[in-house]
Amino acid sequence: MTLFKQIRAIFALPFNVLITIPTILYFYLNNDLIIQTLPLAGNLIRYSLAVLFFLFGLFLAMTTILAFHKIGKGTLAPWDPPEKLVVVGMYRYVRNPMLTGIMFLLTSETLFLFTISQLCWTLFFISAAVIIMPLYEEKKLIERFGKEYIRYKSQVPRWIPSNKPYNQDK
Repeated sequence: MTLFKQIRAIFALPFNVLITIPTILYFYLNNDLIIQTLPLAGNLIRYSLAVLFFLFGLFLAMTTILAFHKIGKGTLAPWDPPEKLVVVGMYRYVRNPMLTGIMFLLTSETLFLFTISQLCWTLFFISAAVIIMPLYEEKKLIERFGKEYIRYKSQVPRWIPSNKPYNQDK
């Protein structure tokens, strides 16, 4: 797995979701604020949450991309998926930590920019992910990994982490 493939996948997907589209929305669409004015304490809370969401989302995204590369021998891109089912790290507790990380990063951007257009983009992305995962991606994973993925899916929740890690021996 080359570094070029990893970088290409990151630029094609998370970069566009997190940078390109929000930039276009910010500079070319209506940027009315979600709430016109907040007291100083409200802004401090908003920015503090934005930083926490950013750090957590970045942690999830980076650790899952690395796991796809090192263990799965693939990328996050559907055209170059992991060859091996990745069930380590955060994947032991939740099936979609990479998308969850992107959702946290988008929410961080929404809290920071505080525009209606960014809020709409974040809600659209989250809604699309929630619909696409069970309808498309999980079916593809069953086709690729069969019983191994079905067993994993039965033990690990899709979005909300479990308090028990995945046990491959069950």
